Amino acid sequence: MAFSVSYAQSLDDLVSEDKNSEPEVVLADFKTTSVVNFHTVRGPAQKELLFSVKHRFINVSSGLYDLFGLDAVQSARIGFEYGFLDNLSVGIGRSTREKSLDGFLKYRFISQKNGKGGSPVSMAFIAGTDIKTNRWKEEEIDYPSGSGISYFYQIIFARKFSERISLQILPTLVHQNLVKLKDDPNDTYAAGISGRYKISARATFNAEYFYVMNPPESVDFKNPLSLGFSFDTGGHIFQINFSNAPAMTERHALTQTAGSWMDGDFALGFSIYRTFSF
Repeated sequence: MAFSVSYAQSLDDLVSEDKNSEPEVVLADFKTTSVVNFHTVRGPAQKELLFSVKHRFINVSSGLYDLFGLDAVQSARIGFEYGFLDNLSVGIGRSTREKSLDGFLKYRFISQKNGKGGSPVSMAFIAGTDIKTNRWKEEEIDYPSGSGISYFYQIIFARKFSERISLQILPTLVHQNLVKLKDDPNDTYAAGISGRYKISARATFNAEYFYVMNPPESVDFKNPLSLGFSFDTGGHIFQINFSNAPAMTERHALTQTAGSWMDGDFALGFSIYRTFSF
């Protein structure tokens, strides 16, 4: 004797199941916490420590004598980022340019989710500070306390459009307690766009561009543009890039960039990221 089991479901059941399903968080929008110089919406996961080393050689326009910039380093930065929560992290770093110390707090308060009721974008807020510790050129001047301190504030709007393409918009404010000239703004306003294109499971093409609305008068300022590639080796992320920004912090990139890509005033750089879990 043969038996058969049938299964029936009404349209109301399907609608009810759809209403009860939870939106899914979109994963792997970016491979690490920086596109090139600037942040991504992503931070280290909870109890993860991210160690990074970034180098930038001198400009390609230096010519063959300096092996198109490879004979010297114009800036380097060593940094650490730690995830207190999956969406809350803190970072510190030391740069050779102006012997700067920097720190920041990153909070991703919205995550992109697929499904009904999910957010179409991820959003993060970053607040940081930068302290230059090199000696003042005019040491005889009695500088006010805190003259070498600057701050930056940034909101990141990010969306992973497909498995290959992720983009960000980054409105940014940099405040410097002391500027070089009277006509230089203490508050610098900028808007950036950055993103990545996934070439393969382990490689991406990265790009970022910032438009500075009120650049300093003391610098023949050019908007920073950076292009590069990231490679996931399984143990760490390796980036190779080209940028006209002199260094990797918000203050340096958004107030001191004077190199023009058209004149060859951009430099080769590389970054290495290694994550440790606790």
